[in-house]
Amino acid sequence: MKTKILNTVFLFHGGATTASQLIELYFNVQMKKFKFSYRNGNAYEEFKIEMFDGTQLNHIASMTDLGVKRNTSAYCTMDESETLLRVNMLLGKGYDYIKLLF
Repeated sequence: MKTKILNTVFLFHGGATTASQLIELYFNVQMKKFKFSYRNGNAYEEFKIEMFDGTQLNHIASMTDLGVKRNTSAYCTMDESETLLRVNMLLGKGYDYIKLLF
């Protein structure tokens, strides 16, 4: 399986973070596009994987599907480097999850 990263965004705003990555995965002769999205802030954390079907993005998986517990503490205490490590861990688990599906 070949992976091509189309776009990556990581915005750290102290108490809130937004990150996303658009990728193309090539399975034999078939190509599929996926979007990984991460958001966190006070009392919430969200990660989702969506697949583009040519018309719209369709939800594939969330943090729960990957076996990762959301951080729902009242105060976001992760600094930028900790948040980036968390995002990269979720991206890795997301790639592994997609490989299992396709």
